[in-house]
Amino acid sequence: MAFNNSTVAAGSGDSIALSRQSKAVSGCMDRCEHGSPIGLSDKVTLVLLPPLAALLFSPSGTTWAQVTTEHPFIEPQDIRSETCLTCHPDKKEGKFVHSAVTLGCERCHHAASENGTTTITPVAAGGELCAMCHKAKNDPVLHGPYKNGQCMICHDAHMSNFRRQARAEANTLCLSCHGVNQPDVKIDEDAQVVSMLGGRTVSFADYRQAPKIGLDRGGTRGHPVTGHPVAGKDPRQKGTTLSCLSCHVPHSSAIPKLLPHDAKSETGLCAECHKQGE
Repeated sequence: MAFNNSTVAAGSGDSIALSRQSKAVSGCMDRCEHGSPIGLSDKVTLVLLPPLAALLFSPSGTTWAQVTTEHPFIEPQDIRSETCLTCHPDKKEGKFVHSAVTLGCERCHHAASENGTTTITPVAAGGELCAMCHKAKNDPVLHGPYKNGQCMICHDAHMSNFRRQARAEANTLCLSCHGVNQPDVKIDEDAQVVSMLGGRTVSFADYRQAPKIGLDRGGTRGHPVTGHPVAGKDPRQKGTTLSCLSCHVPHSSAIPKLLPHDAKSETGLCAECHKQGE
């Protein structure tokens, strides 16, 4: 449903002025069953996309912004994936390439050229872009970034040298938020921003809200109890590595602390490695 009035309510009572509507974005969204655009300023579109809008509201109650960026000019007849990959070949190179890349850049981006200017706009905002293909889970326990549609903190949208387009190996990824004194994490308290994982940023408030664990100096032991390993060989299956993902799932669970669904309880999870009496 597109609104034609000059302002539109977003989130908890905030209003955002709209200078025009985007036929380009509207046309793109018409092809997507997951929602409809509300309105567009010259630079930003705000979108409500059911059925996951309730999950993808930020803690402050406002929706994610769909940002239009300017791009070096491309002739309209040359707007296609082959042109994109001529300048951005790295997007299709890597050990793990997102299957969406093979479907074409227009699957996730809308490019438009007019009056000597080319603009690029995601076809949906925040986590709703990912939810167009990846069905969102609605378990009672949701990982904070997953709940807030911050998929890009942990995943690269195009390619990676790590499984599932993760930005790092499992423990580095998790400890960026849940560890302390991580060498690649930069905290700017003045700007209230935290940089991690190759320049991804999160708010200082979100970073502080993430539960922290204390490990030994080598970062291999200390959770959930002193001396317990968090790296090395996984005793449950030969040839596998112990990591945060050995005991936790990254997105959602029916069990507190994001334990695996088949664990049923904390003690049940521990019993997979520790026999009674050990």
